[in-house]
Amino acid sequence: MKIVYFTRDLLFPSKAQQAARMGGVTLQMVGSSEQCAAAVDDETERVVVDLGSTTESLADLVTALKAKKPELELIAYGPHVQTDRLAAAKTAGFRTMSNGQLHSGMHEVFGKAES
Repeated sequence: MKIVYFTRDLLFPSKAQQAARMGGVTLQMVGSSEQCAAAVDDETERVVVDLGSTTESLADLVTALKAKKPELELIAYGPHVQTDRLAAAKTAGFRTMSNGQLHSGMHEVFGKAES
């Protein structure tokens, strides 16, 4: 199983990598929408997007991702106070989480596929 993680954060990805390793998951980090879509392959089951890393159209990103693999699970996260951005992500087709929810559920998000 592979997860593509779109983030430009410099600190949190090391925790995500550790959770992925513990769960036997390959985690590929990317820093742009183009890289995110290009990274999706047959092994990819989930894409996680840090909303603080992009201001681009989330709907366009979803279209590009689903064109490559329609069954992808999409998760976007950001600060709970950015309600408009979280709502836009949800409307675009992402399951949304606050930063706190992601941090507390890190092993589920980065470590294994949902049943």
